[in-house]
Amino acid sequence: MIMRKLSVLLIAAMALFSNAMYAQVADNNMFNHLGVGVSVGTDGIGFDVAAPIGNYVQARAGYTFIPSIKPTITVGYDRTKNGTKTHYEDDGQLTIKKGDFKILFDVYPFKKSNFRVTAGAFIGGSEIATLRNKGPLSGVETDEYGTAKISLNNAGTLEFGTDPEGNVKARVKVGGFKPYLGVGFGRSVPNKLVSVSCDLGVQFWGSPKAEVYDYNVIEELSGWREIKKDDFDKTYSKDEKDAYNGLKLLGNIVVYPTINVRVGFRAF
Repeated sequence: MIMRKLSVLLIAAMALFSNAMYAQVADNNMFNHLGVGVSVGTDGIGFDVAAPIGNYVQARAGYTFIPSIKPTITVGYDRTKNGTKTHYEDDGQLTIKKGDFKILFDVYPFKKSNFRVTAGAFIGGSEIATLRNKGPLSGVETDEYGTAKISLNNAGTLEFGTDPEGNVKARVKVGGFKPYLGVGFGRSVPNKLVSVSCDLGVQFWGSPKAEVYDYNVIEELSGWREIKKDDFDKTYSKDEKDAYNGLKLLGNIVVYPTINVRVGFRAF
């Protein structure tokens, strides 16, 4: 139902864009000005250039990124050795980052109004977060690195191996191509030397996936393995319940909200 509504919104936006483009056929205001802009918001720090496509459409192209954020988190895991299961907790280095090229079309329904409807896409890497252990794992001895198996759940079904140096890595992935739909206020190509504009919209990046890398001494058998909420028994312990609820919430975040403020300059 949600995706159906999103599809209707995207179709409506494209129809509005098509009608606006049709109105430009006899218009002389085609790429005859250039604007540059710097923005900051939930999509990070952005840079772009913009040009008019007639009086009703302005196109923007640029790049936006979120500088790396590296909080330390505690990760719990189990290790079974000689028939005895032991629970360990170690510090992990979480790195959050996001970078995308963007192509956006601002459609102004009214020639002299600054209100706009924006459609386009953000295109970039699919990894938005990675996790690495900050030091040697407590449950793995040096001579076991690369062969030891550890588990993230009590059932032992979510088991994976470290790399030869004893490192564990995990990540969160989204779609690399993220359609965008939003509204805003302000001209991307200013009528004056400087202008301030804003955007409010969403990037459709799909359902995020959490994955852990399972290292095998046989390289061909190594690879990324998805961590699903159903891998955890939420009735067993608080840790497994928290993991279940966290993955459930993560899978439901199918859009990324974009709110930013842009300062634009008219180049010519």
